[in-house]
Amino acid sequence: MKTLLVYPNMPLQFSLPHSIGRVSSALKESGDDVRLFDTTMYLSDGQTDEEKRIARGQIQSYEVRGLKDTDMFEDFNKTIDEFNPDRMMITFVDNTVDIGMKLLKSNKKKIYTVAGGVSVILGAERFKSPLINKLCTGSVEQMLFPNNPNIELMDDWTVFDPERLSRPMSGKYYKTIPLLTDNSCPYTCGFCSAPSLKKIMGYKRKSLESVIKELNFQVKTHNPKFIYFSSETFFSMPINDFRKFAETYKKVGLPFWCQTHVNTINEERVELLREMNCHRVAVGIECGNEQYRRGMIGKKFTNEKAVKVFRLLSKYGIQASSNNIVGLPMETKELMDDTVELNRKIYNEMSDVQLNCYVYQPYHGTRLRSYCKNKGLLRKVEPNSVLGDPVIDNPSVKDSTIMDYCNNFDKLVKGSGDNG
Repeated sequence: MKTLLVYPNMPLQFSLPHSIGRVSSALKESGDDVRLFDTTMYLSDGQTDEEKRIARGQIQSYEVRGLKDTDMFEDFNKTIDEFNPDRMMITFVDNTVDIGMKLLKSNKKKIYTVAGGVSVILGAERFKSPLINKLCTGSVEQMLFPNNPNIELMDDWTVFDPERLSRPMSGKYYKTIPLLTDNSCPYTCGFCSAPSLKKIMGYKRKSLESVIKELNFQVKTHNPKFIYFSSETFFSMPINDFRKFAETYKKVGLPFWCQTHVNTINEERVELLREMNCHRVAVGIECGNEQYRRGMIGKKFTNEKAVKVFRLLSKYGIQASSNNIVGLPMETKELMDDTVELNRKIYNEMSDVQLNCYVYQPYHGTRLRSYCKNKGLLRKVEPNSVLGDPVIDNPSVKDSTIMDYCNNFDKLVKGSGDNG
């Protein structure tokens, strides 16, 4: 059987999606001939998220390569004509639903179409359409291997154009392979869909043996220059397992990027990160007000603890990113000032910290979306890019003020902006 995978993606969002890697691996395991149509390198009108991040000082500028100057919809239909698939499988997240449905509508042939992804799992009713024949509301393994849903699969990245495995970091491109250590997150942050996914699909931490097996497989297959641990919380692995993993990873020695929760970081783990050649850790701060962060978002750590984490990372020479959100439900200007102030303390501990700020988006399946709905804050627009405009009504702060904080966050923290 021939299967065409369709990956609708925001322009220049270089991360490789595990949903595609896993389904490609499963299909090939079943004997399918697989091809992928990926929209990442097609530019749309307006400023891309990458351009916004560069303008805001979050990332270094880089020379964009691999852009496609042809019409995306014409190329999609040309791919269908040339490959002549028996079926299509498309994956959706909230901010790619629009482009994904436009692709399907542009197709004039009748092709059996399966839709999956986070958005489908958390809100299948939105995808009831004559363009879609089947909704995958669980794992790919459950759908393709009902008699053996626990089959072990390695993500297949060969289905992507080889150029897509290169990812820009610090102004240069590196062949980068993503790796998961679990399928969800042990925490329950209100803005994140992971808690809802966990209720539906369970929380499965990959065994240490499985993580090491895939690491070795991907390194041997692709010879990457960088590893991207895309798990929500890198330190969710039990400490004894992590110590063993660290010993194995030292033999690989590739620089890597990971993300984790403030409460999972201590000196022993940071020291192990340095020994493993960790390049950067992303840490979610979200809001600088302890009471709001605990009550509304569900993140239970003190500002003192957050500052200590960055002090530790700086001590061991590991670069770090501080991730923040503005425009949260019922947020006030004073709360956003608290976020600036906490990040100023972090900046004083680590002068090269990457200060990221995003606009809150009420993603489907999240606790905060339900809160916004109950409070009548939702507008009649779907969530878009976290670097886009606000899409909820905030009674205390204007959209323009939220965007000022987001666009000038780096300057505000470093004292060269005006938040007065």
